[in-house]
Amino acid sequence: MLRPNVRIPLWAAVGVPAAAYVWRSAGRGWNFSLDQTDLLLGVLLLILVGLAAIARRVDRSPRSERGEDDLTAEMNDEDRQS
Repeated sequence: MLRPNVRIPLWAAVGVPAAAYVWRSAGRGWNFSLDQTDLLLGVLLLILVGLAAIARRVDRSPRSERGEDDLTAEMNDEDRQS
């Protein structure tokens, strides 16, 4: 399974939507009342951040055990031979 190597801190994954919510509330006259969409997206965000935290905790095995370093070394060897 392909997984991207881009990782953002979990605090940013929560902070960016929170800042967007404050910005939107400011545009509505500092009205911070929640509607159903806000609640649904908030719950989904918390679930996704929780799953990401669990996945990061499980994925702490050294890279050499996953074979990524071996693949990188093979690719570098092929480039040098060309």
